[in-house]
Amino acid sequence: MAGLVDASTVRLGVDDGFVGLVGEAMRGDVFAPDVPAGLRWMAPAEGFVELKCPSDVIRSRVRVEYWDGASPTDDRVWSGREETEIYFPGGELCVYSGNDRRTVQVAVPDSGRYRVRMTWTFNPDTGPYFSPYPDGPEILETPPGHEADLDGADCYCLMQIWPAASAS
Repeated sequence: MAGLVDASTVRLGVDDGFVGLVGEAMRGDVFAPDVPAGLRWMAPAEGFVELKCPSDVIRSRVRVEYWDGASPTDDRVWSGREETEIYFPGGELCVYSGNDRRTVQVAVPDSGRYRVRMTWTFNPDTGPYFSPYPDGPEILETPPGHEADLDGADCYCLMQIWPAASAS
């Protein structure tokens, strides 16, 4: 069974409609990646991944967790969940949005391929939140039960990372 190695939670101002995760060594090399087939909200690239946010999300809380194997999924009802695989350089990780960048006290031990699962929810007390996609529901779900995670923020995002080799 996989074990949680490290975790950190930060507050982040959301700018330009996204929240991202990048290896600290590559924090100056981020760009706007394309969303590949099979994903809708996550846009991965080598060394970083971004999560699209509704334009009315201004304040977020982001929890980054590093696991030594495939992390368990949180079975609560969330606004959304997606998973992908990317390359991270070894070392500290950083969350960012626009020019707001926060180093988290979580590191990946080695350069290599990692699975990243992002699970998120929006605050029902500060919404409604509107989809940035014309072909989706206009108003996004804001399920209850995440008050402690949100802690007053508009959005809470749980980013779980583990070595890709242990994904099976």
